[in-house]
Amino acid sequence: MTKPRKNAPRKAGRARRAAADGMPAATDAVVAAAEAAATHEGTTAAQAPVTALDLGSSCTLTDVAALRVACIAALDCKDPPVIDGSFVERVDAAGVQVLVGFTIDCMERSINFSWVGRSPQLAHAIHLLGVDALLESPGAATPMGGMA
Repeated sequence: MTKPRKNAPRKAGRARRAAADGMPAATDAVVAAAEAAATHEGTTAAQAPVTALDLGSSCTLTDVAALRVACIAALDCKDPPVIDGSFVERVDAAGVQVLVGFTIDCMERSINFSWVGRSPQLAHAIHLLGVDALLESPGAATPMGGMA
């Protein structure tokens, strides 16, 4: 018979609290990053008429839960969302699927979104998955790097 570990109850308690909140701990960081992006260059969130959705450097399966929460929060804001994919270095199909879901949600709610930019890696993944047209911005035209 194995001996129980000393830290097991403490870790289980943290997991239960995170599950009760309905959000992983990483979600707080994504939401904080989105709020920080909205206050970019010295403006306050009240002065900035955009809801920034910063994808960061990774848009993979490990990041989709937090990304989806940030997308839902962006949908609930009154200002049109602006997606920043300029710094994405790692991306997979799961990350692109969350973005596709976000754009479909935007279309269903008649919300115009726009892109600040796309990294070459993100643009290539979008192109490979064949969702270029779906992820085009119905909002203001913005220049994008990469292949999309």
